[in-house]
Amino acid sequence: MKKSAISLLFALSIDLALLAAKPVSAGTPTPAATSTPIPSPGPASQQVHTFRGQTWLHGCVSAGPVVAKISDVICSELSIPITPADSTVSIYTVRVFSAETKPGCGREGEPVTFEIEGYQAQPVALWHAGGDSVLDLIAGAPFARFYGALSVERPANTSVVPFVGGQACGYDRGGGFVSPETMYEAVVFFDQQQRGCGVEGSEVTFKLVDAQGNILAVAEEKGVWHPWYGVEQDVLHAPPESPPQRLDLTFVPVSGIRLGNVGDGSSQGEGSIATKMAMALTALGLAGLVAGATLRKRAGA
Repeated sequence: MKKSAISLLFALSIDLALLAAKPVSAGTPTPAATSTPIPSPGPASQQVHTFRGQTWLHGCVSAGPVVAKISDVICSELSIPITPADSTVSIYTVRVFSAETKPGCGREGEPVTFEIEGYQAQPVALWHAGGDSVLDLIAGAPFARFYGALSVERPANTSVVPFVGGQACGYDRGGGFVSPETMYEAVVFFDQQQRGCGVEGSEVTFKLVDAQGNILAVAEEKGVWHPWYGVEQDVLHAPPESPPQRLDLTFVPVSGIRLGNVGDGSSQGEGSIATKMAMALTALGLAGLVAGATLRKRAGA
């Protein structure tokens, strides 16, 4: 129950940041020589469908420009994702205009495609008048995502590194806003991006590694590589449901190494856990406030 509660807070932290962004209009477009000028959408909210979410390119968070198209017509301003303070998340906001605002653009139920830094992104969305959708965009090579609780509070300057076979095949994004010491989130690369890494069904192991590359502990649990397709909401030809995979890790220290309470028979007391939960809740609130303030500041710039 305690791990589930912490995990739920971890999952909600990103949602909080996105909700904080909701009242904010798209950022100031960056001029581009090849961009078609977009007329003002006017005061009616029915003239746009707003999309927001995370952006990923080749398995890494991308802060590159995002544009939306219907057929071959650019139907949005150029959007530059922003990263809230102390976050590893890039959040984009794109307003896709109606055909009444710009000829050739949104009509009810029409497919909307997205590009990140010029790369075609998935999934394909559907345009609805006045729509407001959370949609994570992924371009380039596919990748797997794992997250969960750790059996030990990780020492400073260490990472939970995913391995396929004997090869390091990704990176640790930390524990998000909630509890970076006791949570992790790992991205595992695809074989075509890094040879020898994940393909469908590959076994993934996890190791606790310090800044010098020394392996301090190995997790007992193993994952299975499946591609992650992002948050899907009202999309066309959606890929199979594929949420980030929850995998709590129990670390066994390498011989001669002690990590926190691992190997000494002790355990955390209730007071310690309650304190961590209180800190996690506080962090959640601050995350939303920071994200909202950052987005409002950027939008008003």
